[in-house]
Amino acid sequence: MEVSTASRTARIQLTWEGGPRYTFGPTTFTGGQFPAEFLPRFVPWREGEEYSSAKVLDLQRRLVGADYFGTVTVTPHPEAAVERAVPISVELSAAKRNIYSTAIYASTDHGAGVELGMQRRWLNDRGHKGRADLDIAQRLQAVELSYRIPLPGTKQRVLGIAGTYRDETTDSSVSQTEKLVTNVSRKWDNYTFVYGIQFLAGDFEIGSEDGNSTLLFLESAFTRSKADQPTFARRGFSYTVTARVTPLEALTDTRFVSGTFETKWLHAFGADTRLIVRGEVGMMKVDDFDQLPPELRFFSGGDRSIRGFGYEEIGSRNEAGDVIGGNNLVEGNFEIERYWRKGLGAAVFVDAGDSFLNDDFRLHVGVGAGVRWKSPVGVLRLDLAYPIKSIDSDSWQIHFNIGPDF
Repeated sequence: MEVSTASRTARIQLTWEGGPRYTFGPTTFTGGQFPAEFLPRFVPWREGEEYSSAKVLDLQRRLVGADYFGTVTVTPHPEAAVERAVPISVELSAAKRNIYSTAIYASTDHGAGVELGMQRRWLNDRGHKGRADLDIAQRLQAVELSYRIPLPGTKQRVLGIAGTYRDETTDSSVSQTEKLVTNVSRKWDNYTFVYGIQFLAGDFEIGSEDGNSTLLFLESAFTRSKADQPTFARRGFSYTVTARVTPLEALTDTRFVSGTFETKWLHAFGADTRLIVRGEVGMMKVDDFDQLPPELRFFSGGDRSIRGFGYEEIGSRNEAGDVIGGNNLVEGNFEIERYWRKGLGAAVFVDAGDSFLNDDFRLHVGVGAGVRWKSPVGVLRLDLAYPIKSIDSDSWQIHFNIGPDF
């Protein structure tokens, strides 16, 4: 170390000897409710690989994220290493097997409602899961039964099977649909990849037009999401790419291919101000647009879309003047939040975009302000918005929702 008092500086030279490289030794599990052959699928390394504390932490995250265990303790033992192979011990305890949930909510999209849910964290010693959900609101009634099967291997893949019935009323449509979905999902780091097949059938009414359709299509989605905090982020981003295509003419009233890209970016300035930017684009090519149920068409408007408009109020119109949605979508949101004491804050925002058929693009713009509160489960948002550019609406809208940023 050389110190200069005249310039008030110091020059330091360091030499470091890291020593021999260690490797992973055997991993042993104690406790828990599963047989020994089930648990190694969570281990993200092979015995003999170079030791990494990041991989030890990854094992902890995988076991906690599996939602099977009440406590998880992963401990390396370098003091017990044999020929520099570090043994790893994992202590587990079973979580509560059944989870029952009830929630009362209100939103401007679906009105007042109640959600009921029951989840069985594990059904057998192979880690299968079951879940049932019921949603009853003023403009939405839905029930879903799902079954999840962890697939062999260490890539954390899950096979999901779900059946859903949904009866929904929006500002532009009424629909009753049944859906059967089979897909495979994989999560790693901040990424999620889902691919599968979906069968959708039901009746719908859009404006003055009635329809009935049956569709069989492939679907995939790739998502990356990262935030510094789970419920109130100061920095974060996400993006999702979704694609759908009908591979066969069988069991399909019309063939189509569609894709969407949605992104969101959030950044805090100072201690109390946040900037939130969101954008979404979508495109679809379809043989017979009239055969598409509302669920597969593009609509805009609502709490999480273009505020200042009713839920799914924006879209191209037919000859009778009814909103029928579109095969193209463009949306953008710009919002600034400012917080004060006790987690209370305010926001101003501008939302713009359109859902339209072919080249029938008409810009819709809504502006407004709202209050914010940092609740334990995410930000509570109450907004008042007005459409300053539109042919579809000219009245104030109240928007309300609650949840995490990502």
